[in-house]
Parts: sequence; C-alpha cells; structure tokens
Amino acid sequence: MREHLIPIGEVAKSFGIAASTLRYYEDEGLLSARSRTGGKRWYGQRELRRLALIRMYTETGMSLEQVRSFIETDTTSDQFSTVLADHVSTLEAQIAAATRAKLILEHHLTCRQERPMQCPWLLEQLDIRVEAALDFKLT
Repeated sequence: MREHLIPIGEVAKSFGIAASTLRYYEDEGLLSARSRTGGKRWYGQRELRRLALIRMYTETGMSLEQVRSFIETDTTSDQFSTVLADHVSTLEAQIAAATRAKLILEHHLTCRQERPMQCPWLLEQLDIRVEAALDFKLT
C-alpha cells in the first residue's frame, strides 16, 4: 500500500506555520521532504512526526540548535538527560510564573478598585515579589 503524501502548503496550513518555515527547517537540516515533484515538496508520516516533534520542542522555548541536539542525541546518554532535566526545570519555573501572573490577571477581572495600584490585595502580592527579589522584608 502506498503512503499518502501531503504537499508543503497543506502541511504548513495544518501546523499553522508558513511554508518558508518548513523550507528553513530543511535548510537547517532538521527536516527533509519525502519527495519533490514538480518543484513541490511532499511529506509523509515520518516527516510529519518529526515536524510535530520540532514544533513541540520549539513551543517549549528550545532553540533550533537545542532541537537539533535533542533529535540527534542518543536518549540514553547522560548529556541528553542533563539537558532535558535542565529544560524541564526551566519550564516548571515558567509555569509557576505564568500561574502567578494568571492569578493576578484573574483578580483584576473582579477587583472593585479603579486602578490596579489602589488594590490592597495586589499591593500585598507586589510586596511579596519585591521582598523576594531583595531578600528582606520591607516593613
């Protein structure tokens, strides 16, 4: 049975990226088209899976160089485990920061103060951040 191949334009649209991004990934050696017919690139399941992995990694903030390293490194190596653990720690910190920001933004939706800096709850939250940054109590 012959594998179904998808043209570059359809792949780009489905992944929400520009076709030039796919060509760039190819230029950088991260991805290759299964075939080229009539000047058009075509992708099969293997290439689409690789693209999904590239996109997943870049969406977590990895650089293309890090993505390349991850794709090409043996997953049982110490280097892979170390870099991956570091990236997981970075993501956890970003998630915690985003969760705190979300809490504050949600509070703004229900806060009755005319201005954010008049809100006692927000001022308390800001004091906590300032004290943490300075590593001492303000009051």
